[in-house]
Amino acid sequence: MSKFFGKHSGIQKQVLSLYKACLRAAQEKIDSKDSFRRFVQTEFRKGLGIPRNDFRTVEHLLRKGKRQLDLYKDKNIQNLQFATVSASSSSSSSSSSSSSSSPPPPSTSSP
Repeated sequence: MSKFFGKHSGIQKQVLSLYKACLRAAQEKIDSKDSFRRFVQTEFRKGLGIPRNDFRTVEHLLRKGKRQLDLYKDKNIQNLQFATVSASSSSSSSSSSSSSSSPPPPSTSSP
């Protein structure tokens, strides 16, 4: 692949390495290999529009990806659940419950 695109930069190599490591971690999951693989592919595709020279964003996403990879490798994690929250439902629910249902602030007691 690199013979078509030339040599990869250091940060591109890190992204590719992380992608491969995430796919390997997905293969280790017994019951949900496909869902993990799809999740990894979807997350990496989200970053396709990031410009190559936006190093700050790419490095941030690399750090975030490495933290997620540590979670994927956990043997106790066997499945991913996706939750979506629409902006309209979250804004209406937060405005209707602004003062009456919020919990009291934590109290500090001195010995």
